[in-house]
Formats: sequence, C-alpha cells, structure tokens
Amino acid sequence: MNILSETQRAYLAGLIDGEGCISISSGTQQAKRGVAFPQFGCKMYISNTNLIILQTVQSWVGEGKITMVRRASSMKEKNWKAVYNWSIYSRIMRQFLPIIFPYLIIKKEQAELALSFLDTVKGRGYGSNLNPEEKRRRFYIVSRLKELNQRGLHASI
Repeated sequence: MNILSETQRAYLAGLIDGEGCISISSGTQQAKRGVAFPQFGCKMYISNTNLIILQTVQSWVGEGKITMVRRASSMKEKNWKAVYNWSIYSRIMRQFLPIIFPYLIIKKEQAELALSFLDTVKGRGYGSNLNPEEKRRRFYIVSRLKELNQRGLHASI
C-alpha cells in the first residue's frame, strides 16, 4: 500500500463516509468430512458513477480492484450512468482503516467493528477453528454492521 498524505487520508475518509460501505459477510462452508463451519469475508468499497475518481483512489492507495457493478444499458432509466466500485478486502483493510480512521465521521463505528473483527482473523480467517466465544463475537459484529448499513430510517438516526 502507498504512503498517503494527510490530505489524501482525509479525502478518502470523506469518500468512504459519503459513498462507501464497510461490511462483513457470513455464510457456511462444508468441510470435506461433512462438518459445516462459519465462513466470513470482510470488504470495503466506494461506489461512484465517476470512474476517474475511483481510478484516482486506486492510484493513491496502490491497491484495490475497480469493477462495473451496473451497466448503463441495464438501468431502468435511460439517463442513468454506469456504476463502479473500488473494493478492498481484509488484508488491505488492516492497513488502510487505521490510516483513515481519525478522519471518518459517519462510518467510524463500522470501521471500529471491522478492525475488531480483523483482530480475530488469523490467516485467511474462514472460521473453521473458532471457539464458541470467537463465533459469538464475530456473529455479533456481523449483525451490528448489518444494522448500521441498513438503508432507510432506523434506530441509530
């Protein structure tokens, strides 16, 4: 990951506050012996219709992937633009979140939860060797992040 200036850190935090999402997905993975265990994935992304800003973010950070998430031609409205995501995952999030954390306002709690989650992850962090307390902690974090990321009116407003 590249070294970011203070201005870049603040700008990136603003983009994440306004156009970003910090999330953790959970599911179940079947082991070879038929035993199911929880599987988790930590992700952060910035969505925008302006590809240039996301290319700038990728250039500044030196990491991440840009993907088109909706084509303009698939939109209900003919005047809608294509939507792009710049995404990073656990390994880069461990480095990136602490750098922008002091500048976050809206997504500060989500960042705290993600960092707390990442503290529980060893290696790829799938969750096959978790004790019951670690499982509870991870599922609580996932649940709280889903509440915070919920669209529309909710209790935290």
